[in-house]
Amino acid sequence: MALTRDDIVFAGREPRIPASYPVTRFAAPCLADSERSTRVLADVLGIEVATTVALPTGVAAVGKAGQIEHFAASGGVRARNVERLTAFEDEKRDWADLKEERTREGVRFSLGEETAARLTRLADAVLDKAGLASDGASSRIVLEQWAQFDERGKEVAAGVGRATVAVTYEVAGVPMLGAGAKSNLHFDPEGAGGALARFFHVNRRSDEVGEVRTAPFELALDGLLEESWTSRELSPGDAKIEIQSATTGLLALPAHVPQSHALPVLSVEGVVHGDFGGLDQLHFARYLPLFDAKDAARRGFAPGVDPAIGLYEPDKARTQPRRQVA
Repeated sequence: MALTRDDIVFAGREPRIPASYPVTRFAAPCLADSERSTRVLADVLGIEVATTVALPTGVAAVGKAGQIEHFAASGGVRARNVERLTAFEDEKRDWADLKEERTREGVRFSLGEETAARLTRLADAVLDKAGLASDGASSRIVLEQWAQFDERGKEVAAGVGRATVAVTYEVAGVPMLGAGAKSNLHFDPEGAGGALARFFHVNRRSDEVGEVRTAPFELALDGLLEESWTSRELSPGDAKIEIQSATTGLLALPAHVPQSHALPVLSVEGVVHGDFGGLDQLHFARYLPLFDAKDAARRGFAPGVDPAIGLYEPDKARTQPRRQVA
């Protein structure tokens, strides 16, 4: 026997699952659209493009200072200036505008409001000029931190590293989850602001939005019961699956993976408590399907299968109007 639903516990409040959930179809990407973003990113990153190289995942514009890579499957972009990335000896960076907070865990830093706002404006401008800006975007600053400790574990020095403007996206008012819907613009300090050293963006353009029925919440959690948490077979009561956080959204696959539509998932993180060959707990993060498979297939959104043209015929009363998100 395996674990049962009685072996799943929630550390917080269970999320509210609606009877239906948005689903989106993506427009097919085209590498011909990459010329604009290549030109803009080459200018911002200081890359003089010398040649173009075909890759298994798409195409790359390459120069002495770095490269700009486009993913054919998603229209995603990855770029970097190698000279800027290797200009520092280690992870330490000297940002002039810093706020410092002393906590029980040690010193924590954040960028000052003026510098944070300037980097956010720079990131927005790059995405806009490159033709990669999108509705439903929200951003935050992630500042790398480092610390040194003595032999007793006491923090003796601390500082900061590269700053990243991290952008996430949503469609039809719900968040896009996973590796395939984000922008990360990595900055190193330069002058009053920062210099872009590395860039990553993937956010497939939503072409149509509809709805699908959701699966019962308990049925979605069954995916955790099917996991092989250990090499030995677990019986009911042998372990407890503690869910510490659970959110819903549409799953976007990585940039190199073709994807025609995004279906709703339950994103869960937590800890499995039990005897695991010397370990008493295992941390996990999973995306669990949250859609009614039969309803999704009827509407042309069978998971993992590209629907035929014209197969998508949602009920008008339960469907949001056709819209352009990008």
